[in-house]
Amino acid sequence: MKRFQVTEYELYSDFFSVNARPVTVVLLADLHNCIYGKKNRRLLGAIEKVRPDFVLCAGDMLVGKKGRSMKPAVDFMTAVAKKFPVYYGNGNHEYRIRTEPQKYGSMYQEYEETLTRAGVHFLMNDKAIVPAGNTYVSIYGYELEGAYYRKFNELELTKRQLCARLGEADRNRFSILIAHNPVYGDTYAEWGADLTVSGHLHGGIIRIPGVGGIISPQARLFPKYDGGMYEIGGRHLAVSRGLGGHTVNIRIFNRPELVVIKLCPPFQGSKEERSRRKRHTVRRLLHRRSMPRE
Repeated sequence: MKRFQVTEYELYSDFFSVNARPVTVVLLADLHNCIYGKKNRRLLGAIEKVRPDFVLCAGDMLVGKKGRSMKPAVDFMTAVAKKFPVYYGNGNHEYRIRTEPQKYGSMYQEYEETLTRAGVHFLMNDKAIVPAGNTYVSIYGYELEGAYYRKFNELELTKRQLCARLGEADRNRFSILIAHNPVYGDTYAEWGADLTVSGHLHGGIIRIPGVGGIISPQARLFPKYDGGMYEIGGRHLAVSRGLGGHTVNIRIFNRPELVVIKLCPPFQGSKEERSRRKRHTVRRLLHRRSMPRE
């Protein structure tokens, strides 16, 4: 029996007014057409339960292979967008079908147009200013080029490259960056993202308790940012372990997860209390996952 868990984090920032209610964000990543119950109703139910202010999608909701159905991803994202604002950054699967029309035809165009009509906001090297409680946040979507996803690659990503696509990070608002590949988390923080949300690594496939994930899709052992919430120079990187799998569909000590992030005003308690509050909590939801028929 396959299940997913809900992982919850709290982040505190001076960008949010004291006494303001927390802003609740749901992070989706790497569904890869997986289905939890008929029409993904168990996954949808978990999202509805937390009533997010908005939903961030860090990519790879479908499987970018010729002849594969997009219907599970389309149906799920359409259902989410009917209830909540959704901001979508492409992963390597979306990038692949978008940039290789000679192989995939109009697959990406149909996918994006269908979801856009449903209300999904695609952020392809773009920015949106979004209501968040009694303030606004800036949400950016960065689409990394395909070369950065190849096995054994040692390409560097610089702050200058991000600025060339996105401009300077907005320092007048809390800035969120959707960037599918967390390997470059240090660069995202250097660019100025207060919070970066990522996926891609599937939690390192096999996790060793106390050590972390073993291998990345690029065949790198013990990836640095494999899953969890990381603090990098006072900024944060949230890496989802993903909701599904595809080529290497194995998970050991590595349950699929739905991530919930609460953006909170500065905590007014003692350092000890703040330390306790910063620890994330995990709720395991006993929801069966079934694979779609194709």
